[in-house]
Amino acid sequence: MGLALAKYSLALKILSFVTVCNDEDKSVFSSLAVALNLNLGACYVKEKNFDKVGQLCSTVLCYDTSNVKAYFRRAVAALELNKPDLAFMDLAQEIRIDPTNREFQQKLNEVTSLLGWSPDFVNEALAVTREDKMCIGVKDVTKKEKDVAGKSLNSEEGKANPID
Repeated sequence: MGLALAKYSLALKILSFVTVCNDEDKSVFSSLAVALNLNLGACYVKEKNFDKVGQLCSTVLCYDTSNVKAYFRRAVAALELNKPDLAFMDLAQEIRIDPTNREFQQKLNEVTSLLGWSPDFVNEALAVTREDKMCIGVKDVTKKEKDVAGKSLNSEEGKANPID
């Protein structure tokens, strides 16, 4: 395992010196970065370095927010680090992306059992992750919001708000 770990690490270091010039280069760079980080993460799972697994999978998710392997490996790492609540969040994302995957469902059942959550609670939590409009921190800018003086909160200071 040490040889694979060394080679993937070296490849990532070399990739860090690459200059990306166009969209095709970006696509190739992203694909390589994802593959190398996932493979390195798999090596660290075998090495039982779960902090590193979490870091690498988080990097993958910066490139590809729908990468189920990264969510799954990060969930496994969170479980090994005794953080089942974090594992649940990653597994919920996986299930949202691939609801028919039995391995994901089995791991989700394991996590919810560890947490002591009822099936009804889990179903409600999963329903929230499936709703596209349930993004925390994102405002609906089409809604007109006013402060106590009646001024719009949707516009910058001193500029007209096109919504008003």
